[in-house]
Amino acid sequence: MMNKKVHLDWREERDSYSQNSKTALKSHPLKPKYLKHLLLEDNKFKHLNTSIEITLELLEKVELRQHYLLWLKDRELYNYNQEIRRVNELWAIWLKEQGKLLFEEFYCKTNTEEEKSELEKYHQSKNDTILAKFKSFKEEIDKLHKSNRLMTNPHLLVLKAWEYENIYHERE
Repeated sequence: MMNKKVHLDWREERDSYSQNSKTALKSHPLKPKYLKHLLLEDNKFKHLNTSIEITLELLEKVELRQHYLLWLKDRELYNYNQEIRRVNELWAIWLKEQGKLLFEEFYCKTNTEEEKSELEKYHQSKNDTILAKFKSFKEEIDKLHKSNRLMTNPHLLVLKAWEYENIYHERE
């Protein structure tokens, strides 16, 4: 059974974090130890340790670097809306180009097994053609995304900039 005093202290600490997490983290007694650990152990922060002595200023740099790395992760997670819109545009253009093949009306009365097998071969080749064209479309989209040439629509670029601006102002 947990000591009642420790349990109450833990609850009070938890409540203080939930009420105001920013000030609670700034005043947390373990924060310098955590930053020192990052500085000494994490490869992303070791390059900051240029002095023999670990000063408060150095720990502030580590904290700033940690915030920056978190910001990069957030930016990656939440700001792909315009890229998705661009892929939707390209997908619509691709569908329009494939329309004749996709929506071809082909009605045929078959009486013999030979005619049925020919019709099945035709539909299978049509499906294979559509699948091959889709694979090449997907590869093209992946190539554009990896080479950072996906976003060419100026309207979507402006919207993306506004989203970045919004993220920046929400953090202040």
